[in-house]
Amino acid sequence: DGQTILVEYGVLSAGGQYAKLDINFRIVDPRGIPVVAEFKKKAGSHSFDKMEGDFKICFDNKFSLTSSKVVYFEVIVEGEDEIDDDLAKVFRDGEQFAVEDEYEDNVKEIEGKLKKIREDIIITAHIQVQTQKRLTKDRSMAENNLKRVDTMSLVLVVLMVGAGMVQVVVVKRLFHQK
Repeated sequence: DGQTILVEYGVLSAGGQYAKLDINFRIVDPRGIPVVAEFKKKAGSHSFDKMEGDFKICFDNKFSLTSSKVVYFEVIVEGEDEIDDDLAKVFRDGEQFAVEDEYEDNVKEIEGKLKKIREDIIITAHIQVQTQKRLTKDRSMAENNLKRVDTMSLVLVVLMVGAGMVQVVVVKRLFHQK
């Protein structure tokens, strides 16, 4: 009895040029006892079987006071009591209307196909979440690179204007000498 819990997390981006992609992570059980405690990790994945109760997932960035972090996390809870029998119940309701068992093979085939579709949808949703995670990380990196390029461009423009002003002053002094 119980559920299987899978927790995945990863730091996608950190504010600041020299900030590290790390974070503290904890999972605490319903009694308040830490089950997992990791410090300054970039990413992690944890799986637990036969878990019961409400668990707390904690992310802590106290050690990095000057930089904010963007953290992706996913919690997957798989229970033993699946809701796959709903379709069978619908078709079994036909028994009260004297429907014969000749359709039972078709019902099992339809149930199998629907379960396969459901599994495929879950897998597809997971792949889309992973793709979105990569997109967010790449976008954050591109935005940080854009900030660096803008800053460097500003510095170079200021240096060019300063060099131009120095050249003007030097040329004027050459013509004003007696």
